[in-house]
Amino acid sequence: MSNRLEQVKNNLSNETYNKFALALPEEYLNSHSVEEIIADCNLMSNLNANNEYAIAIADGENTSDNIWQIKLIRYNDTVSLSRGLPIIENFGFRLPDEKTQKIKIAQDEKIYVCDFGVEVPEGLISKINDPELIEKLKTAIVAAFTRKIDSDNLNKLVLHSGLSARQVSLIRAIVKYMAQTNLPFSASYISDC
Repeated sequence: MSNRLEQVKNNLSNETYNKFALALPEEYLNSHSVEEIIADCNLMSNLNANNEYAIAIADGENTSDNIWQIKLIRYNDTVSLSRGLPIIENFGFRLPDEKTQKIKIAQDEKIYVCDFGVEVPEGLISKINDPELIEKLKTAIVAAFTRKIDSDNLNKLVLHSGLSARQVSLIRAIVKYMAQTNLPFSASYISDC
């Protein structure tokens, strides 16, 4: 057993370690820190058919200051780039990097880890240090992927203004109502205000 796996084992329950950590491919183990592996295994342990998504958002370890990592973990299905790209970009990010890894945990069970390297707009980089905003962002991104909220430009209000997914949904309803009253403001216009 590698030293890295030994460190992971000491910080996870036996069940979580045996089911998830031992299933991680060598490439995954070599490209993530011990802390990330432990956090990812704990997220994976909460996934099932009724709870398909888990998410982590962290400051990217890239040389660029404006890169964050959004790690979306999905049970038994992948997130295609064609689906993930517009959702992530509707939150106000640019997506220059995406890696997906498949982890086979049982004969008919798989977990996909989609690691998005996202570019954060200037002036918003320090928001990674706001735990309340990060929780709102995580909740809203998962809600968009599970189709509990619409995916449109209004979602960037979560990052830019600190609104919750529910608050953005209320604004979305007002915008749709305004469109019916023939007011000349589109959802894109309002989200840019």
